[in-house]
Amino acid sequence: MRRTKWAELILLRVTAMLLTLSAGVLTVGGADSHSVERQNRPVLSGEDAAAEPALRFTPPPNVAGQSAWIPLRYQAQEANLCVPTSASIILDYFGDRVSPREIKELSMGRRYSPEKPFHDFTVTLFRDLVWGLQGIGYSWNTKDYPDDRNGLRRGLSDIEHSLDAGIPVMIDTTPVREHTSSVAGHTFVVSGYSVAKQVLYVVDPNLWAPGTRVVGFAELERIWNSRGVNFDMRGAVFPRRREKK
Repeated sequence: MRRTKWAELILLRVTAMLLTLSAGVLTVGGADSHSVERQNRPVLSGEDAAAEPALRFTPPPNVAGQSAWIPLRYQAQEANLCVPTSASIILDYFGDRVSPREIKELSMGRRYSPEKPFHDFTVTLFRDLVWGLQGIGYSWNTKDYPDDRNGLRRGLSDIEHSLDAGIPVMIDTTPVREHTSSVAGHTFVVSGYSVAKQVLYVVDPNLWAPGTRVVGFAELERIWNSRGVNFDMRGAVFPRRREKK
């Protein structure tokens, strides 16, 4: 009788310990899951953020003329190096690892030496980027569209055609900032679109990993411009793979 009660007492204590451990594991697992979920949620902006706070990102199918998605490897930018970092993300997709700092040096006509201190965190213009990349065998094109509805329509059409062909696009934006008159430009990579949802999918090097962001066409109409670099057009860079010799 005593053995039976002793055995029951041990069993109860072991069960309690297991339940405590299970609760601890579930708590840790829950925290990790929440962390992963938070990292993989798209970063929305403008009315998109207010309208769809619980949106989960699912890549759209590749259907020409309707939707496209190009998986890219995210990189975080340093101060003012959004253009070189966006270009580096695309070059990585092409299978060519070129760091943002090296791209910045190329755009300034300088030879990059990784062992030397790097100090140039100035803004990089699209024309300088394209000129610099010629030095490593790339022939990318810049296009400028009028900052109006017609320019938006033409630009979106070209972007969609490029994405359908499996080539990401870089665009220049000037985010609208409330309660301030300051203007600051920013560049990111357009990696997908959906006509049905009226959105672009972008990889933004100025966000936390994975940098995925959803930009509605209505918001795009407001922010896609090059006013941040004193140019009243909608600027874009259309990359091309390096031609094989």
